[in-house]
Amino acid sequence: MKYLIIHGSFGSPQSNWIPDLKEKLEKNGLFVVAPQFPVNTWEEITVSGPKVRPTKQLLDNWLATFSSLNFWDKREEWCVVGHSIATTFMLHLLEHFNLKFNCAIFVCPFYEKLHKSWQVDLVNESFYSYNFKFPQLKKQIGISYALMSNNDPYVDAKYSQNFISNIGAHLIVIKDGGHLNSEMEITKLPILFELCMSVLSVHTFKKHYQ
Repeated sequence: MKYLIIHGSFGSPQSNWIPDLKEKLEKNGLFVVAPQFPVNTWEEITVSGPKVRPTKQLLDNWLATFSSLNFWDKREEWCVVGHSIATTFMLHLLEHFNLKFNCAIFVCPFYEKLHKSWQVDLVNESFYSYNFKFPQLKKQIGISYALMSNNDPYVDAKYSQNFISNIGAHLIVIKDGGHLNSEMEITKLPILFELCMSVLSVHTFKKHYQ
């Protein structure tokens, strides 16, 4: 099993709980990829204003970055973990490259416009979609989990619940976790490591006993 971890808007592989999760998986001898995707800074977007299109964080740029890194091997089994807009990007990856995830872990998921912050909606605009073919996507995903909080300041519960309902993911609610990021001083999410390892255990069992 190999692992791909994808950051969210304005983010990086060094943000939030990603470094901790990556380190723990690697200490267990697992292959982990946590790429940097093109992002604009909050300051750039704010200074440019709501009518100026982002130059970096665009869906086409993220798809091109994924393709150029050339690490994905369709013969391997993959668990993909994504935070915030990365959960939407994961669906685009499935559709655009016809991939298969053996496991998907969606953290604060959504795929619709959030109407909370114009900066967030602006950089996410090219990612939003109302045309995902969910019946097909569900076939391309093995087991799936979704983590959300009861007080996310960016993603209202209805957006996460809609995503989860369409994908059929197992829901895990983190009480008072906000956007499950460093703004809430969350630099570790042990449950993510536990889920990743549980998927590995199921994979190993099936490989040797079925």
